[in-house]
Amino acid sequence: MARFILCRHGYAHDGTAKDWAIAIIGDAVVVRFGPMGSRLQEQKLARGTKPLSQEAEGELTRRQSEGYQILGIAVEQADSTLVVESSWQWDTPIPVNPAPPKDASSQEEPKTAPKSKFDAKLLVSYSLKAPSLQVLETGFALLPHLLPAIQITWVSIGKLRVPGVKGWALPLKHKGLGEVNSPGFLREGAPIEALLVLAALRGQQDIELEMTNRSDFLIEKIDEDAQLLADFHTNVAELRQLGAEQVGLIAKPVLFFAKALPSFGF
Repeated sequence: MARFILCRHGYAHDGTAKDWAIAIIGDAVVVRFGPMGSRLQEQKLARGTKPLSQEAEGELTRRQSEGYQILGIAVEQADSTLVVESSWQWDTPIPVNPAPPKDASSQEEPKTAPKSKFDAKLLVSYSLKAPSLQVLETGFALLPHLLPAIQITWVSIGKLRVPGVKGWALPLKHKGLGEVNSPGFLREGAPIEALLVLAALRGQQDIELEMTNRSDFLIEKIDEDAQLLADFHTNVAELRQLGAEQVGLIAKPVLFFAKALPSFGF
């Protein structure tokens, strides 16, 4: 069975968490990710110019900087879940596993959760949390001021009005009492304005909103993610017109001012 380094990112609000694991399998760096304790989805990372061990260590370092905690060396079980077997330290190599036999590929495929056509169209996953519905409604009210170039519409879900743009509305499941914890997705065909609405909520006081792309990497600045720009068929110029700088979705341009030079009379 394959061995991975297993990491976990927990949320203090409700005790939920998500797992991320990494290993070298054959001639590729492989990551797995998904909800804590579940059968994780698997993805091979694009091969870079560095040795596989350095590529893997770089990815692991980046995950730690995002808040993931290393749990240790985890062994793949018969049901494809990962169970921690021992601790791991940075002076220990990243686990290296042999590539599965080619003639057994048909048997190996079920080890990872097969992606349906529905999953293939998933562009962004997000987790929206707030201490109360009132806090979230305050954040909703600020959206037209933060994104004046976008026409915000309002959709009623029971007694609650949620923001929407171009046929998309923020799905929200909440009984009206206590903490709000509402995960969701943006799939193929969702307007780029929907991502801006999420980014605007992310910057609101007491609202916690984390977004990841289809590779399960955190979305901070979309102009640093060429694949995400392509997924939404957009570019930095369009995003700037829509107000992406205002909500922190793209970096503000750096302005350079020429230092005034003294004039000399002749």
